[in-house]
Amino acid sequence: MEIDRRRFLQSAAVLPAAQIQTGRQASEPAIGDLVWERGPNLPRPVKGQAQGVVEGKILYTCGFAFDHSGYTRPGPEAAQSEVDALMRPRQIRYCRETWLFDPTAGKFSRLPDAPVGVFWPAGAVVGDDFYLLTGTMREAAYADKRGWQPGEKHDVTSRRVFRLSRRQGDWRWEELPGMRIGRFLPAVAAVGSMLYVIGGAASFGAEPMSGDRPGPYINAVEALDVARREDGWRDIAPLPGMGRYDPSVAVVRGKVYLFGGFYDHLYHVPAKFSRFCGDAYCYDPGTRRWDQLPDLPFALNSAKAVTVRDRYVIMAGGRRGGGNVEHPFTGDKSGEPRANLETLVYDVERSSYTSLPSRLPPGPAFPKNFKGAFPPEWGGHWLSQAALIGEDVYLLGGEVADLAYSNCSDVMWIGRIRWRTR
Repeated sequence: MEIDRRRFLQSAAVLPAAQIQTGRQASEPAIGDLVWERGPNLPRPVKGQAQGVVEGKILYTCGFAFDHSGYTRPGPEAAQSEVDALMRPRQIRYCRETWLFDPTAGKFSRLPDAPVGVFWPAGAVVGDDFYLLTGTMREAAYADKRGWQPGEKHDVTSRRVFRLSRRQGDWRWEELPGMRIGRFLPAVAAVGSMLYVIGGAASFGAEPMSGDRPGPYINAVEALDVARREDGWRDIAPLPGMGRYDPSVAVVRGKVYLFGGFYDHLYHVPAKFSRFCGDAYCYDPGTRRWDQLPDLPFALNSAKAVTVRDRYVIMAGGRRGGGNVEHPFTGDKSGEPRANLETLVYDVERSSYTSLPSRLPPGPAFPKNFKGAFPPEWGGHWLSQAALIGEDVYLLGGEVADLAYSNCSDVMWIGRIRWRTR
C-alpha cells in the first residue's frame, strides 16, 4: 500500500514544525508589532463618537464634543477659579457634527449634521452607507434637541436608527425602522447586508438611574437586513455569559468575534460599580450559534478592534479590569482597573492572543489635581474609535484624563503594522 509522502514525513518528524501543524510554509507572515505615531488633530476634541470607514475615508458623527473655538487652554499654574470654569455648559455639548477624514490628503471635511444630537451613539458601515444608532438622548442646558420627536424622554436609551449615504449624489440622512430595544454602548457588526446589534444597557423606557447608567446590562442580540429593511429587526441568539456594554467586536471570515466588555452593579455603592468581562465569543450566522473562545489575557472593555487580512483582530485602547472580574476567568486579575496601553492581536486560525511590543502612548492629561478630574491611570483611551485604512490602524479621540477639554481628546494616533515571518 502506497503511503502519502507528507504523512510519512510528518510521522518521521522530517518536516518543519510550522508545516506539520498548519500545512503552511515556515515563512507565513504574522503581525510582529504596531508602531504608533501622531496624526493630524481632529477638528475638535471628541469622545464616544459613532464611526466607520466609507470609500476609504473615516466618517464619524455625534458623541460628546468640546467647543474649543476661541479658547485658551490654561496651564498647570492656573487658578482654581479658572479651572472650575472649564465646565461651562457652552463648551460641552452632545453634538450633531459629522466629519470625513481623508488619510491620503490628511484633511477633514464637514458632512451634513446628524438629524439628532445624541450621547454615546454607535455606528457601522454596510457597503458605502453609514448607519447611526442613537444610543441615549440627553437633555441638558447644552443639548441640541433638534430632531427630537414630541414627548421623547431624555437619558433613556433610544431605538432610533439613521442612515447616511450619497446614493443620489449628495450626502443625505434618512431614518430607518427603529430597533426592538434601545441600547446604550452595544457592539455593532455588519456581515454582508446584515447589521447585528449585541448587548449594551437598556432602559426599556423606565427612568434611568443616571445619565451614564440608563438601565440594566443585557445580552440580547437583534439584527436588520438592510437590503430588506421593510422586514424590520428580528431577535438573534443571545450572547452567552454576562450582559455587558462596550465590548470589542470584529468580523472575520463572515463571523462576528466579540471580546470582553463592562457592566455595573446598578444599585450598589459606587466603589463596587465597576465590573469587567474577560471572556470572548464567536457568532456564526450560518449555524446561528455562539461558540466560546479562549479568555482574553486580561479583562478588557472599550478596546476598539479592526480586522487585518481577514485573519487577525487588533484591539487597542480601552481599560483593563484588574481583579474586578466576577465570572470564571483564566486571565490576569492583578492590579486595579487602569488604562490599557497594550495592543492585543487575536489570530482566528491559531485561537491565540499576542501582546505586541510597542505600547500605545498615554492620552492627554491635565497637569493639575482638581475636583472632578479623572486620575491619569483611569482615562487612557476609553471610548476612542478605531479604523483600518489599508494596513494602518487609526485611533481617534476618546475619554482621557484632561478636564481642560472636558475629558475629550482631539488626538489621532496612527498604528503602522510591522510584519514578521514565523
